[in-house]
Amino acid sequence: MYTKVSRLIYILLVIFCGKQVLSQKNNLKMKDAIENIVLNNNYNKVENIEIGQKKIQIIYFWSPEVKASHEFLSTLKQLKQSSENLKLKDSCSIEITAIATQCDYLDWLVKIDSLELTGIRNLIIKKFYSDSFWPKFNIKNVPLILVVNTYGIIDLVNPSLETINNYLDARKYTSSSLCISGKIIETENKKPYSNKKIAFINNNSDTLSMTTTDKNGVFEIQFLKNQLNYTLNLEPNLKSKSSYKLLNNKGVYICKLNSKQNNVNSKVIKSLIKKPNPNYSNNLIRQSITIK
Repeated sequence: MYTKVSRLIYILLVIFCGKQVLSQKNNLKMKDAIENIVLNNNYNKVENIEIGQKKIQIIYFWSPEVKASHEFLSTLKQLKQSSENLKLKDSCSIEITAIATQCDYLDWLVKIDSLELTGIRNLIIKKFYSDSFWPKFNIKNVPLILVVNTYGIIDLVNPSLETINNYLDARKYTSSSLCISGKIIETENKKPYSNKKIAFINNNSDTLSMTTTDKNGVFEIQFLKNQLNYTLNLEPNLKSKSSYKLLNNKGVYICKLNSKQNNVNSKVIKSLIKKPNPNYSNNLIRQSITIK
């Protein structure tokens, strides 16, 4: 009974007060799951962005009053146009949304018309609500780009256009993902690098893949697209001066790693390739594979 009453109150607030809700979780971070976004559109109606449900969301937070945030809007229009004929696996679709913040509603209408944004879904966080929206979700600055996968997990934060295109290319019906697996141990005592985060980063400083090793130092992740060079980051540990060994899934030595950033090339990645685990797709619900 209490849940039904609370839900009713929430709906009434959205409809009659014009307030918007993104998620009830404070300090929204990368690799987090987010809920549906309820905001006002340019027809002054409440609109709901349905997170998940076989939809990849590209969400762009900007402000008419911040000129630096206008630059990506033209790219957003190009992405909208190119994604219309993009065939993705599992019948997934792409939704692109521009969310204006900290601005007057009428000024915003004029701006989206002058910038020719009418072909994109436009939503707004009205100025009277910005003071409570901003700190609650840890959104401190615009522009902000979020790419959310079909499970409602944030995969990319402020990626380059190249990384977004690679992300979408990897999900095309004709594309196949690259799955790698390996093990990390300390050089001297052969102790497993257990329960630690590792991340593979490209030349644009976008994190292509990120995961956590298990208790034996073993990891398994998927890549979006093969490149020539990568940076492998281990979880920061300022006290540690240890060196580590990277092994493949058969326990064969591949290369030496230090406790911070490591430059690895495509040969290293190829030596870690394994056949996709049929149960691996279930893990994607719990962990993001492309965040920054």
